[in-house]
Amino acid sequence: MTMAVIVIAVVVIGAILLTSDISGPTDLVAVLVGVSLAVAAIGTAEEALPMVQESLRRHQDTDVVALQTNDAEGETTLTVPRAALDLLAQILGHMSEGRGVSIVPSTAELTTQQAADMLNVSRPFSSAY
Repeated sequence: MTMAVIVIAVVVIGAILLTSDISGPTDLVAVLVGVSLAVAAIGTAEEALPMVQESLRRHQDTDVVALQTNDAEGETTLTVPRAALDLLAQILGHMSEGRGVSIVPSTAELTTQQAADMLNVSRPFSSAY
């Protein structure tokens, strides 16, 4: 585990402990398991991002990209729009830096409170614009 990931984990644990109502050891274990999964997700995103970026470089002139998966049930080929793979690269980039990602369809209708929550600003501030 890299030093940056450890620092992120310590900061996240501290923030959770300060803001959570942890009433006993079971709650603390649940919090620590959640942090552990988040750290694992960061590492997985860091590993996957260069592969996705390389695939994007190799398929610059195509509209679709064929991806192969290999699991216990065998191999599967998944054809996706190149734009979806580009979006995946952006998501992995944010995840590898420990930032959360929200995806909202461009046609979604949000209340002013939902928009403010997504932007991490107050509702009056978001309503002013």
